[in-house]
Amino acid sequence: MSWYSRSLWLGLVAVIAIGAYVVAARHEPPPSPERQVLALDTIASLRARTVQGLPNGTQALVGGYTRLGDGGGGIFVLSSDNKSEPDGGTVFAAEDRHGRWLRLSGGVMNVRFFGAKGDGVKDDTIAIQTAINSAGAGKLRGRVIIPAGAYVVSSSLKLGPGAAAIPTPLVIQGDGQATQLINAAPPGNPTFAILGASYFEIRDLLLSGDSKHKNDGVLVGSSTAKIRSARFVLDGVTSMMPGCGFVIRDANTGVLRNCRHWPSANSLSLTVPQKVEAMDIHHGIYLTGDQDDDISIYDFESGLTPSYTPGTAAICADALHTFGLRISAGTIEGTGSPPAASLRLKNTNWFSVLGSFAENSDFIFDNCRYGLLASIDKSGSIGTTRFTGSSAHITYQDSLDLGISIEAGCSGIELRNLNLNTDDLVDHGTASNFTLVRTPHGLQPNKP
Repeated sequence: MSWYSRSLWLGLVAVIAIGAYVVAARHEPPPSPERQVLALDTIASLRARTVQGLPNGTQALVGGYTRLGDGGGGIFVLSSDNKSEPDGGTVFAAEDRHGRWLRLSGGVMNVRFFGAKGDGVKDDTIAIQTAINSAGAGKLRGRVIIPAGAYVVSSSLKLGPGAAAIPTPLVIQGDGQATQLINAAPPGNPTFAILGASYFEIRDLLLSGDSKHKNDGVLVGSSTAKIRSARFVLDGVTSMMPGCGFVIRDANTGVLRNCRHWPSANSLSLTVPQKVEAMDIHHGIYLTGDQDDDISIYDFESGLTPSYTPGTAAICADALHTFGLRISAGTIEGTGSPPAASLRLKNTNWFSVLGSFAENSDFIFDNCRYGLLASIDKSGSIGTTRFTGSSAHITYQDSLDLGISIEAGCSGIELRNLNLNTDDLVDHGTASNFTLVRTPHGLQPNKP
């Protein structure tokens, strides 16, 4: 470091140290005159510093993890009698083993504190996972910050028993599309595997991965002990994964807001491009397992392509039982013929689909009950809505559609104030399994 840079660095010490003392006061006694403030370049310098003879409470201002300004530095306090296990981010053993250097973080864990580089090359899995575990172990609301960068992960980032137990609320926060997590793990490793965890949020991330592995983006499910994940939020997460974007399996009380799966119209570019083929796309949001309860999906966007895998859906629910599903204000686009099934619900009870735009896409409701569909705009040249199995007690109203089909096993399907073209007909299995109310153009249902 040049003499000029060193002078600036030392000049900051006096100013920052004053604030450091204030923060440190909640962990250490008030500073005494003999205490020192050290200025060190990197974590390696901190580890190599002999501390024997330094007063307890000595502070060190570190400029970076491996280099100055890389985001991994910070303020550390020497705790002479501390024997905590070093974790590579918040606790470091001194060179001569006399105590520990403790990071002052205020409960906020930046993954760069643990050596993550975010350069699209280095494997950052351990650094990110350790940050998650450290934030989740606190007594207050924990927060993990993943700054802008491209972070390679070689296995799933885990929350739940056996990983980050997160007994208190935990937020994992990125910097929008500027924070890219690149999944380079073998098949069967979603980027996030959240099993049996509760009270967590994942926000503002871009997930990508190589098509040869076909991994999912986020899995929220139950642990091996059948502990269900609950009370979670996924907000502002964009998936460019070759598998499913978001898998909800045996979970309870969750919100997906402003999430996207393969958004169309080239609305984003990957910081580090991935070899992803459109034909590998699976479901955008996939609800599966034995039972999913009280799941809300707001402002979800999915762009499907002509070469989609058969059975693909932007939103698919096929759990044995799904209760309390709410979908609203989404944008779902599909192309090709036959059209992609943008919404495919099975065994779903007490649900609503409100204010959504679906272009060139089918809606399929199989064995669903007690539902409301309203203010839906299904523009384009292809795509219908189909009620199958024993679907019952569903109202479809105040919407634009291109055609409706109702199978014989359905009952109590009410079509109210729908805008259909005059050439579009309502196919139905019996004359009494649905009610047609006040539909424009004088539309009359055809015969079975």
